Amino acid sequence: MEDYIKNEIILRNMSLDSQAKIDLDSLTKWLILALGIGNPKSKPLVFLFKKLLEYRFREKYFKITELPSHNYSIKTLYYHLNRLQKMGLVKKTSEGYLIGETLKEPVKEFLLRYYKNRINEAFKTINEALDSFKTKTLL
Repeated sequence: MEDYIKNEIILRNMSLDSQAKIDLDSLTKWLILALGIGNPKSKPLVFLFKKLLEYRFREKYFKITELPSHNYSIKTLYYHLNRLQKMGLVKKTSEGYLIGETLKEPVKEFLLRYYKNRINEAFKTINEALDSFKTKTLL
C-alpha cells in the first residue's frame, strides 16, 4: 500500500499582490506556497530556497559550505535540500546544487516542464483507470 501514492502534485494559482513583492523573503514564501514545496513558515526552508534561487539566477552552483553565517543547523538545511532533491526540483552535481537540470535552462522553463511532466505522468494512470471503468461499465 505504501507504493499506492507515488507523489502529489501541488500547484496553487495565487494572486501576487504588492505585499508578496516587498522583498526576497516574501517572494520566496509566496513561491514555496504556490509551487507546493513545503511550509512557507519554515524559516530554514525559506532561507535555503531563497539561496538556491539567488545562486541559480546568478548561474552559479549552490554549496552549503559557502553560505554566510546563519542561524540554521547544517543538518536541517541538508534535510530540506534532500527533500527538494527527492521532489526532482534540485539536482546535485560535483560542482554543487542547482534548481533545474542545467544552469543555462531558464528557471521558468524548467518549472513549467517539471510540472507538465508530473501531470502527464499522473494522467497516464488516471486514463488507464478511466478506460478500465468504462470497460467494466459496458460489460
